Amino acid sequence: MRTATQIVPETPQDTVAPKPHNKRLTSLDIFRGITMMMMVLVNNPGDWNNIYYPFAHAQWHGCSMTDLIFPFFIFMMGVSMTFSLKKAKEQPELRPQAYKKAGIRAMKLIGIGLLLNLLPFFDFAHWRFMGVLQRIGILFIISVPLFFSLDWKGLLRLSSIILIGYYLLLTRLPIPGIGMPDLNAFDQNIGAYVDFKLMGAHLWEHAKTWDPEGLISTIPAIVTALSGILAGLWIGHKKSTPYACVTGLMVAGFIQLIAGEWFGLGFPINKSLWTSSFVILTSGYAWLTLGALYWLLDIYRFEHRGLTFFKIFGVNAISAFIFSNLLVKCFEAFPVNGHNLLSLLYQSAYISWMPAKTASLAYAVTLVLLNAIPMYYLYRKNIIFKV
Repeated sequence: MRTATQIVPETPQDTVAPKPHNKRLTSLDIFRGITMMMMVLVNNPGDWNNIYYPFAHAQWHGCSMTDLIFPFFIFMMGVSMTFSLKKAKEQPELRPQAYKKAGIRAMKLIGIGLLLNLLPFFDFAHWRFMGVLQRIGILFIISVPLFFSLDWKGLLRLSSIILIGYYLLLTRLPIPGIGMPDLNAFDQNIGAYVDFKLMGAHLWEHAKTWDPEGLISTIPAIVTALSGILAGLWIGHKKSTPYACVTGLMVAGFIQLIAGEWFGLGFPINKSLWTSSFVILTSGYAWLTLGALYWLLDIYRFEHRGLTFFKIFGVNAISAFIFSNLLVKCFEAFPVNGHNLLSLLYQSAYISWMPAKTASLAYAVTLVLLNAIPMYYLYRKNIIFKV
């Protein structure tokens, strides 16, 4: 636990923009907070069969608003890395300690993810090995040495190699016992084959034969993290003016959107497979979102009390993730008349008088508000939990 003396540093109103390599970006905290809040919202509907389209994942191919949440987290991890490890990048003698801290952090993320997957019933026979935090931990430990050893041109070249290589891997490599891959089928691709062979009963419980955070699909997710690093390098560049930063973020974002859609014509946009087109498209949305928030919050310095709601999630994102999972899992462990407590809440307070989809969304909003209570307490006490 780290107690922060100041959550967001105050800067004079006549300052054009903050020095992002020295101070905390308000835009990044709000971006993270919005994404974290949306994650809680979309992960906790009252009824999975009654969800408004924007709050549901694409069934297979395609990309909904909800599909942006996970890549946004990975992207922001990359952006944050450029600021937190900037000194170690400039001073090689500091890197051994940075590698040690990165390894410890990655192991903590993976360990927390594994523990959350085990709760609440400790079913070791079907213990899911992969997950959101596990993937973030893996990507973090991979991204740190890449950040230290490559400049922006090297990062771009490596990203291109990974995305093209992954395209060839998924579309050209025959699958043992199946033949040529069929990306229209959930389990007829090399990622599903490797996941099932290596993890078997320890896959995502709703799929059984593949995992949306599988091993092979983690490879292209490296590029999502590298995209965040590139954005962070651009913002923190000493010769880049604030408005040049925004222009670069927005232009690069639009270019990636067009490139992602174009690539998607031959390599479907698919979150579960984390296809190369999905990486480029979601990175485009991330660059655009960060650019807009950076202009609004760090340059224009827009202030509104309503932003506090997002900030309380943003500065304690890991706490919000853990608490949101524990809240649901703990209530699942205490059934009442065949229903868990949250299910009873949904049945009695929402679906009994609301239309199904509205009731499902209202229930999800309630979960967001319940999660906001401890996050607001931590925010008021200036406490930030980090791994």
